[in-house]
Amino acid sequence: MSRVYFIWLLFAAIGIFLGGFLSVSGFRWVFLISLVAFLASLTIILFFKEATYSKEASTHKELFLSGLAYIKKKKIVLYILLFGTLITGIVNSFYRYHSLYFQQINFSPQLIGTVFALMYFFAGLSGRISPWLEKKLGLRASLFLIPLVLGTTYIIMGSFPFYLVGFLIFSESVMAGFDDIILLDLRQRQLDSSKRSTLLSMQSFSENGMKIIISLFVGFGAAAVSLPFVYVVIGIFMVVAGIFLSGKIISYLPSR
Repeated sequence: MSRVYFIWLLFAAIGIFLGGFLSVSGFRWVFLISLVAFLASLTIILFFKEATYSKEASTHKELFLSGLAYIKKKKIVLYILLFGTLITGIVNSFYRYHSLYFQQINFSPQLIGTVFALMYFFAGLSGRISPWLEKKLGLRASLFLIPLVLGTTYIIMGSFPFYLVGFLIFSESVMAGFDDIILLDLRQRQLDSSKRSTLLSMQSFSENGMKIIISLFVGFGAAAVSLPFVYVVIGIFMVVAGIFLSGKIISYLPSR
């Protein structure tokens, strides 16, 4: 899985790198090339085979209620899903605002494109070496490290919004890639295979809720105070909530 993750992000990095340089001449070519890529992807999707099921599928309500019952019975699942919601929701929400931050610290369009490309590359590389890194650090230390590094990065970027500080964003990429593989491993081990798709759908729903809240906070907070101020507040929230959820997950893990 880490190999697939790396390849996906590598191609994303190449696309963003090219997009940053093409945008200097105008955004028309950026959109046209993206359209060609989407049409090529659609052609591949048309050849996918639809999965068949031997029994009648449950209703959405039944699946949702069974998912809630499973979470109530196995509390570690609740904290794993909340941890994923926190990290993925904030990182994915903040990602779209980084370009505004970079503009405020005088990054050129070409540099912004290069930085975003490198962010994808480092995230993919981190995901690729995550199994090795988790083995070296241990799952418990890894769970604490992810929100601590992410939150601290946001706090520093918000407190010192200067040119060189912007490059700290690469630490976000490394931790985001690490987090994806760590959570995948946790879900594979802790979620019952018959409930996994339902529980992941519930997490996806909660992630979107988190993105709505974060987006509103960023918009109103940046308008009322400043974008760097928002980075600091989100960073503090990430550290406190992330360490709390990490501790809860660890408390339910088997003793070594």
